[in-house]
Amino acid sequence: MTSTRGDTTREALIRAAIEIFGRDGFGAASTRAISESAGVNQALIGYHFGGKPGLYLAGLKFIADSVTARMGPLVGAIETELGADEATSASEKSARRALALLHGLTDALVQMLTSDESSAYVCPSVIAHNGVVYVINSRSNAMLFAIRT
Repeated sequence: MTSTRGDTTREALIRAAIEIFGRDGFGAASTRAISESAGVNQALIGYHFGGKPGLYLAGLKFIADSVTARMGPLVGAIETELGADEATSASEKSARRALALLHGLTDALVQMLTSDESSAYVCPSVIAHNGVVYVINSRSNAMLFAIRT
């Protein structure tokens, strides 16, 4: 699928918004600063997101999608492994595999939270996406918890 000009504009605005909301907070962040950082006309925030609150929510969804994309496969593998334990009784081999998968999840989380992409997250965020609730304390770049609902 090819990216349209509108998709490119939306992504530029979301990335700029994450940086500026993270740095300045929602109240102090201006749509003018966000649009200038994205290199687009300020009116496009209203066109694409309905305004500043919609852009903020789009930024949270972008963050949640990033977390889900990085963590989802590992969480699924852990759940599969744990489900196999319930069906066949706990075995040492399954427990070791589940632990290895958990280590993989932790490693992926650390890599994600120490990336340049996450360094812009300044304020704590609560994000619900695909049945998982994430609480991210962005000031310390730490996920406090993720709960599958």
